[in-house]
Amino acid sequence: MQCQTQTCKGRSILVNSRDCDIPKATLIKGSKIHEGVHVLSGRCPQCKTIYYADHETSSPIDEDNDDSGTKVYLNNAKYLKVGQSLWVDRVFSGGVINGIYHFHASSSAFAEFWNDTFWSSQETQSRKISRRQIWHTFIQESMRMVAKSSGVTLEMENGIPIEQVTKQAFIQLGDNGVIKCAQNHSCSECTHEYKESADRITGDDPAAVLGVDENHQVPALVG
Repeated sequence: MQCQTQTCKGRSILVNSRDCDIPKATLIKGSKIHEGVHVLSGRCPQCKTIYYADHETSSPIDEDNDDSGTKVYLNNAKYLKVGQSLWVDRVFSGGVINGIYHFHASSSAFAEFWNDTFWSSQETQSRKISRRQIWHTFIQESMRMVAKSSGVTLEMENGIPIEQVTKQAFIQLGDNGVIKCAQNHSCSECTHEYKESADRITGDDPAAVLGVDENHQVPALVG
């Protein structure tokens, strides 16, 4: 493999860790759990750029300042890191996107579904996938989907928390709230004429069940 920095002129990339220091992680490919997978990274000896499976990091420009380098998110990455020692492939991350959108599921609901369906059926010592890891997967996959469709490569400060990553992604990809993927799209499902009132209005109060109490009389919802 060669460094992609133009000034390096195709310099070879070296393994970034000694054999005894190469970390191991759990990898989910589709629905299959693989344990003890080696996580390799490469380093350019000239520009100090480090290459990972899902991103690249450049060396700090000013090491005496708070500069921690730049992190470049790879849109075509085959695997995504979604936890301290958990990686997933794009089939799994795409399934998270589809499941949450199509079933209007929360991260907690999807995590429980996956654990009950796939984790429980495999002989593994790995932990169940958590709500936070599903949420992290959703963020990582959706950022790359939007960035790729927009022809943008996300670059952010290295080492910032995931909450800041989402804010920076919206700044770079949000385009003032316009979703470029939806431009020039129109269909009967997303386009309806404006109606001042519903076609059918009943006297039922669906929200009233929120305050049902067998021992007390709950007043009707007003407003």
